[in-house]
Amino acid sequence: MKSTAKATEKRSRTVVVLAIAVALMLLGSIFAQMFNTSFYKVKVSRISFDTDSGTLSGLLYMPKGVDASNPHPTIVTTHGYLNSAEMQDETAIEMSRRGYVVLALDMYDHGHSHGNADNTGGFFNFWPTSLWDAAQYMYSQDYVAKDAQGNGQIAVSGHSMGGFSSEMAIYLDEQNYAAAGYRIIKAGLSMGADYSWTSYLGLDEEAAVATFGGRTIGKICGQYDEFFFAADEPPTKSGTVYHKDYVATTAGKTLLEQEAPQADTWYTGSDGGEGQLHQQQGKRCQHEQEAHQSDQLKDFFPVPDLAGGSNVLHQTGLVGKCSGVELDGILGGSLGEVVPGVDLTRLVNDALTAVRAMGAHAHSADRKVDVVTDNDDMGGIDMIEPSRLGDGKTGGAH
Repeated sequence: MKSTAKATEKRSRTVVVLAIAVALMLLGSIFAQMFNTSFYKVKVSRISFDTDSGTLSGLLYMPKGVDASNPHPTIVTTHGYLNSAEMQDETAIEMSRRGYVVLALDMYDHGHSHGNADNTGGFFNFWPTSLWDAAQYMYSQDYVAKDAQGNGQIAVSGHSMGGFSSEMAIYLDEQNYAAAGYRIIKAGLSMGADYSWTSYLGLDEEAAVATFGGRTIGKICGQYDEFFFAADEPPTKSGTVYHKDYVATTAGKTLLEQEAPQADTWYTGSDGGEGQLHQQQGKRCQHEQEAHQSDQLKDFFPVPDLAGGSNVLHQTGLVGKCSGVELDGILGGSLGEVVPGVDLTRLVNDALTAVRAMGAHAHSADRKVDVVTDNDDMGGIDMIEPSRLGDGKTGGAH
């Protein structure tokens, strides 16, 4: 009898544990959906469209109220080699919450996208026209803002291979401008990508400067990047990982059109755009660079002023932080905007304080979450100046 009672009690405990686990999974799924849609203020759907090179697919983030009568500026963002659109979730969630239409794109032969028979299977089939083709498609949509001259209010952005694609998109857009008389792309931000691969297609730093066309141009480059941003005279015994100061290289000077550019300083280029390089100590890491991507996007692409041109280089990286948890891009510095009347910033802070208290001994120092205002760009939620953010509600032609 005792053994039967114990067995019954054990089964009961198992059922309770399973029920709690299922409830937690369901609750987690609900909260994930709420954050992904900015508490249902953004509609997220998968779209696909045919191009001359194949079929592209991506996740479209549409803020509530955006339509043909109220078009908004748009960001097309994409991933690196052998990744997919979901790698840009952080950027897509944050920027759509601020009022941008966002397309998180799968490049050719990645995710749900594929190239046609004569554009498949090789590295140079994946990226050279992916963002350009997607930008053209988004430009044709009536919910995407255009200015009075027909110029698209579209930004392109990507990490690593996606960065090459964003660089090529601007280059191809400027070539198209010569014939069409309008520009589809207004801004570009690449992460972890220089012009070493695009140079095989005729796009090096000098060609890039010649085709910036007054656009907002940004570049996030790690000082310990394993692959790119090489010094003019690399150390002979350190391999590819060594301290890199891209702004001091010939390439960096060419892009900023300055003899001795400095970090955190705005410059005016020959095309009338402003330029800045924000330099940080660090190493290449997709998640960490994506956090800085969304931070930079929300800082120098404020919705009401996307039509203003500026050239920005953002040099970053974060040694030992690649395993850290970043909330800055997803949650931003103004959570209270998401649910009117609810101070989510305080709620999240309280929740994280409780989590820290329960798991203080289970996490290493480099996995902590900083929620307090942090102005050193090394983690946490940075409070961006409201004047540079915009209210995320401006639509129509800009």
